[in-house]
Amino acid sequence: MGIGHWALGIGHWALGIGHWALGIGHWALGIGHWALGIGHWALGIGLS
Repeated sequence: MGIGHWALGIGHWALGIGHWALGIGHWALGIGHWALGIGHWALGIGLS
């Protein structure tokens, strides 16, 4: 059982890393969309 639990631990750790990486990716996407929003807002102000 020790080996099985160790393998499970490694698997969950890897899943955690994966979810963390996904979180970073989504955060970067959010920042990008926010910057785009600011840019479009500034364009709207400039064009009006």
